[in-house]
Amino acid sequence: MFASAISIVLTRKLRRINFALLTCGIGLIGMVISGGLAAGFGVFKLPRSANDWLLSLSVSGLAFVSQIMSVLAIKYEEAGVISIVKISYVLFAIVWQILLLRMYPDMISTLGAAIVLSALVLTGVRKWVNTLPESNRIKEELRCFLL
Repeated sequence: MFASAISIVLTRKLRRINFALLTCGIGLIGMVISGGLAAGFGVFKLPRSANDWLLSLSVSGLAFVSQIMSVLAIKYEEAGVISIVKISYVLFAIVWQILLLRMYPDMISTLGAAIVLSALVLTGVRKWVNTLPESNRIKEELRCFLL
């Protein structure tokens, strides 16, 4: 989480740099670090079959698109909102895990997902209440969300 928070802050600081250049730089640094660690631990193995290659390239492409979208979002949105949205990746991972792999989460994973979902809902309600006019009855009733 600490590294993710630093990444968001630094990306916002570098917002004048083109998003593609920033994404390629992040990817290059990640490739060097992960390649070095894989070689250092002796676990560097290339995919064996065409299916493995296809899956590896798919994951790489999706990660690249995800990183570009994250960089663009960080450039144009508040850091707090972005950090909450990045946390929602956990929920999407659980949903895709169930739908695609037919693997169901255990109780601790379910509890963690519920906590993440609660944070997302509370943050969304807080932002919505904050945008209501001061004279709105709903804003008066939900003032506790603005503390």
